[in-house]
Amino acid sequence: MRNMNVRSGMSRRGFMGAVGAGAAGLAGAAMFGSGVTFAQSSSVTSPTLQSTLSRGKVLVGIGQVSILGVPPHDVPYYYDVKKDGDLLPDGFRYAGLDLDMGHCLSSAIFGDRNKVQFVQASSWSLRNQELQDGLYDATYNEMTRKISRDVNWDVFQGPVYHYGTYEYLLRNGVNPTTAVWGSTTTVGDDVAKAIGGPNVTIRPYASDVEVAQAYLAGTISAVGNSASTIVAVVMLLNMSNPNYTIRTCTQLGLDPIVAGVRSNDSVWQEIVSYVIYGLINADAWGWTSQNISNIYSRPQNLSETQQRWLGLTTAGTGPEDNVNFKARWGVLNNSWLYYVIKQNGNYREIYERHVGPRSAGSANMSVQMGGALDTVHL
Repeated sequence: MRNMNVRSGMSRRGFMGAVGAGAAGLAGAAMFGSGVTFAQSSSVTSPTLQSTLSRGKVLVGIGQVSILGVPPHDVPYYYDVKKDGDLLPDGFRYAGLDLDMGHCLSSAIFGDRNKVQFVQASSWSLRNQELQDGLYDATYNEMTRKISRDVNWDVFQGPVYHYGTYEYLLRNGVNPTTAVWGSTTTVGDDVAKAIGGPNVTIRPYASDVEVAQAYLAGTISAVGNSASTIVAVVMLLNMSNPNYTIRTCTQLGLDPIVAGVRSNDSVWQEIVSYVIYGLINADAWGWTSQNISNIYSRPQNLSETQQRWLGLTTAGTGPEDNVNFKARWGVLNNSWLYYVIKQNGNYREIYERHVGPRSAGSANMSVQMGGALDTVHL
C-alpha cells in the first residue's frame, strides 16, 4: 500500500535539480506586473497540470451545496451563500473554506486566484469516481481521511486542512443504545456504534434528505456523522421547535478533512499538498496578505528555509536541501507562495474569514503553534 503522507512518501531527491537560475526570485516591479512568468507548458511534468494549463483553469470538485433549493447544503464555513461569492450552477453565490482552497491552488498555478472552475459532485457516493474520471483535478469536498479511499479508489489524500468534529442528533427522551439510527456513510455508522454500542440498529440512507424525512416520519430517532452533515440535516429538518439535542462524539476524536487527487500523478500531488503546507507555514510565521510584500522585499530578514519557501533562493546548506519548484514541477514560478498569500491570505486569515476566531490550543493551528496541522520543512 502506498504511503498516504506526502512527507514520507515523497523523495527529497525529487526537489534536487537546476539550482541557480532565478535564485534571486522575482525582483522589483516585475513581481507585480505582467512580466511574471507562471505557466510554461513545454516543461510540464504532470499530466494533470498539463491539462489544467491547456484549458486555462483548474477544475475543483466541491460538495453538493444546494439540496431541494435549500442553500447551503453544508455548514457555513465550508459553503455559505454570499453576494460576493462564486456563482455555481445552482444559481447561488457561495464562499467558504473549501472554495478558498481551490482559489489558492489557482493562485499557485496561474498567479490568479480566479482561474478556477468549481464542479459540484453528483453525489457523495460518486465523488471518488468522478475524480478518477477526470471531472475535476482536485477535490476539496469535506473528504475525511480514510484508508479505504487509498485502497479502494486509488485516491491520494493530501495534508489535513481542517479538523472538524463528529456529532450526533438524538431525539429528546430516547436512549441512544435503543434508538434506531440513520446513516449515509461509514462515518455515520461509526458514530452510531460509538454512542449506541456495537449492536445498535442502523438504517442506511442514500442522502441527507432521506435521513431528514425518516426522522420527521419517526422512522429513526438518531443521526450521527461529521458536524457538517449534522448541520445539513438540521437545516433540512427546519423545525421551529426542535425535539432533539446535538452532542459531540468525542470517542472518535477529530474529523481530518483533506484534499483529494488522483494517485497516478505524483508531481500534481506535491503541488496540491505544498499549497496547503505553505498556507499553514505562513500562518505560523506571521506572513499575511497585508505584510507579505514587505516581507518578500527584505530577504535578509528571513531564514534560509523561509527564503526557499518564497522562491528567493533555491540553494540549501547541502545538495539534498536544494529546492527549485520550477525545475521539479516544470511550471510554477518559484515565488508561487507569495501570490497565494497575497491574493488569499494565510491559513489563519482564510479560516477566520469563514469559521471565526480560533481559540488557544485549537487543532486548526500548526504544530509549531500547539495545534495539529502538519507542515514540512524545505
